[in-house]
Amino acid sequence: MSIDRAWPRPSEQPKQAAVDPGAARRLLTAPTTSASALLAAAKNVLGEFTTWEPETLWLECERRGLEIPESNRAKLQAALALVLVPSFYCDAVVLEKTALAFDHVVTNPGALEEATASQLAWAVKEAGRIVAHHGDAPREFAHEPAAYAAVVLHREGLVVAPEGLAFAQRELDRLNRAADSGLRERVSAAWNALDKTMLATWPFNEKAVDVQLARLAAVELHVRDRAGQAAAELAALS
Repeated sequence: MSIDRAWPRPSEQPKQAAVDPGAARRLLTAPTTSASALLAAAKNVLGEFTTWEPETLWLECERRGLEIPESNRAKLQAALALVLVPSFYCDAVVLEKTALAFDHVVTNPGALEEATASQLAWAVKEAGRIVAHHGDAPREFAHEPAAYAAVVLHREGLVVAPEGLAFAQRELDRLNRAADSGLRERVSAAWNALDKTMLATWPFNEKAVDVQLARLAAVELHVRDRAGQAAAELAALS
């Protein structure tokens, strides 16, 4: 069964006979549950809740004997914000906090806490799935999130943006203008030719192109791991 079929549609009421309520409760209280699975689990337990005030949501969970970890509260809040407003796609701070929350980090709203390239790439993938599930068209990133992502990629030494962060490539090129002008093209070609099923065991060496490929592989493997976890969690709700 696909992830989309496992995830209840917003227009449907939860079918209690087809859902293991224990699975939803376990996902809501496990601190490393993915944001998409938390939304689905909360819907199974609470019904339509996306327009509730946060206080109402937490009180209702408490009333039902659910102790929601802080990391899950942060993920649910970030996921609900995605459903209700598009700030993730136009505000660098929202992008940062969402990426950290989706990677199980309890953030400080008043401080800058730079996300990693892997965290950003997973957040973009997870956010796209959440937005699409709720019936919204794909959204494009504005300049501010693109510039933020480019700075993160630049600091991590990347010259090619990972697939999910391709919206930051132009800004990344600008930051890397002093680097080897042909490196990006060589890395792009090598990455496109690489057998992606072998990323975890590929014998990358210390040459410039392979160093870049290893960095891209680390991001891809992180996203793949998180996506696999989310798929398994959503499947548990079907």
